[in-house]
Amino acid sequence: MYDIVVKNGRVIDPENNIDDIRTVAIKDGLFAEYDSNEEVRKIINAEGCIVTPGFVDAHNHVFYGGSGNLSTSADIACLPNCTTTVCDAGSTSTWSFDAFYKQDITSSITRIIAALHPCLTAVNLPPKEEDQNPEFFNEEEIIRYFKKYPDVIRALKVRMSKAMCQPYGLTPVYRTQEIAKHVREAGYHCNVICHYGNLPDGEKMEDFINAFQPGDIISHMYHPSGDSIFNPDGTVMDCVVKARERGVLFDSCRARVNSSIANLLKGAKNNFYPDIISTDLGRHTLYWKPSYSMFWNLSIFLNIGMSIEDIVKAVTNTPAKAYGILDKAGTMTIGCPGDVAIFKIIDSKKTFADLRGDSIVGDRLIIPMACIKDGDMFFQQIFMDDELS
Repeated sequence: MYDIVVKNGRVIDPENNIDDIRTVAIKDGLFAEYDSNEEVRKIINAEGCIVTPGFVDAHNHVFYGGSGNLSTSADIACLPNCTTTVCDAGSTSTWSFDAFYKQDITSSITRIIAALHPCLTAVNLPPKEEDQNPEFFNEEEIIRYFKKYPDVIRALKVRMSKAMCQPYGLTPVYRTQEIAKHVREAGYHCNVICHYGNLPDGEKMEDFINAFQPGDIISHMYHPSGDSIFNPDGTVMDCVVKARERGVLFDSCRARVNSSIANLLKGAKNNFYPDIISTDLGRHTLYWKPSYSMFWNLSIFLNIGMSIEDIVKAVTNTPAKAYGILDKAGTMTIGCPGDVAIFKIIDSKKTFADLRGDSIVGDRLIIPMACIKDGDMFFQQIFMDDELS
């Protein structure tokens, strides 16, 4: 017997090059071939909807209460927004990861993976952010934690901004890359996520960008202050274009203070949209504008010209591939976990703003309809058609 069958929806699965109307079946929590003769517990009529793998939020903070106002609950932030997998972006270090694992990771319905912060205090908020002195990045302990939690810890997360790195220049990034290389040599998956703000005095954007490897993620690509990915004339810097060509990924990571409408529009004008769309939500950003939710962010990119096909890829296949978890997320491959996002695009005039006073008006909104995790329904709009066997 199937757990759930979803019919009549437009199925978009970038991993398997699927984009057509078809039936999706889940049995024993896994995607299965559909047989019309087999019994079904629940049938969802997704006519007029888009059906995709469950979303992967590549950058969020879900060590709930462990990171002050930076953190939120994974299940509250994710499941109502069709997000079934989330990466915590450096809320913990080797000092605090065990507590995060016991408190949140083992108890959440949402699948949580994590990027470990090499700084012992992990991410700190103003007025005193973490000290990124690379002398205190404990490589031996970091590798020990990758060995202890190989299926959960999938990356290292370092931050690059003048406030934290001025005394050290680019050495925190270089040292993180060195440790990541040694983690991979030890047999574990490890890419690097970098929160990008502005560079320390005297450092060049080209040197910073060239520090990253294929599969690494540069977050906050549209941040509003200091050095940016754009030239003074609004075009994308050549070193940034070349970085993408060699496989470096750029993440919108549209948190309140780390994005600007002006830079979003520059990106759209240059057809330089994000490879990954993530949220970077916290206690005072989740369901608060201008960040609000995953669907609010997806709607912004739809309204500035990004195709729905590329949007889906940016919240499913690309982040799952970057973190090496395509066997668990970001795909509807038969035999993989039955995680499904069902949503619809409606006509709705909305104003999308930033904290700098800039805004755009869009006429389309992407809204969640249902979220399935491992074959169980965790969210469904009351007006959506279904049928119980």
